[in-house]
Amino acid sequence: MAAAQGRRLVGIGSRSNHHRRRITGRGGPMTTAYKIGDFVEYVPLVDDAVAVPLEPKCWYLLLTYPHKERKVMQTFRERGVSAYLPMIRKRTVYRGRLCDVAAPLFAQAIFIPDFQASLGGVRVDGVDGYFRMGDCYPYLKPSDMANVRALEAMGSIPVSRRKRLWSIGQLVRITSGPFASFQGTIDRLDSKGRLNVLVDIFKRMTPVEFDEGQIEPA
Repeated sequence: MAAAQGRRLVGIGSRSNHHRRRITGRGGPMTTAYKIGDFVEYVPLVDDAVAVPLEPKCWYLLLTYPHKERKVMQTFRERGVSAYLPMIRKRTVYRGRLCDVAAPLFAQAIFIPDFQASLGGVRVDGVDGYFRMGDCYPYLKPSDMANVRALEAMGSIPVSRRKRLWSIGQLVRITSGPFASFQGTIDRLDSKGRLNVLVDIFKRMTPVEFDEGQIEPA
């Protein structure tokens, strides 16, 4: 938060009724007489300061009730609460038409930086509470959040354009699911963000369907 700035009125206040101040004019040094209560000048209360943004050392996972993520974020914005809700584009049918809509990357999950968690203020309507495991509150390091932001950036590309990022025959690595760490070759793409990948399972190339978020270039 930027340091508050202001100005203080400086006047004369001393035991004597008059105070002499030596100033320089066009004709050279002059002595001006002041008495108690006379206005002298304005001076800054503090030195000019540059606001330094807080850099979170870790992030906590705040859980919301179903479909309340955006409502909670709206409340946070109104109250000045720091939070992060990664959004992506998803393809859905609306009024009989296929269109891209914005949706949370992780359902019912909002990321709270450590300094905001210390300040509190996140218990608003729609919030269930922090994700916890027993008495422990797991957190994500900045490197983990960089990966989340990378996923958000990938997911923000319109679905109709994502298939251009991949090509038939491209070698990829599976990042999640039962085939995590396996490598395979893209065999087919579709416009819904699904891919058929030929995975080497027991020395046999087997076609398996994945979402784009489950693979990465090998």
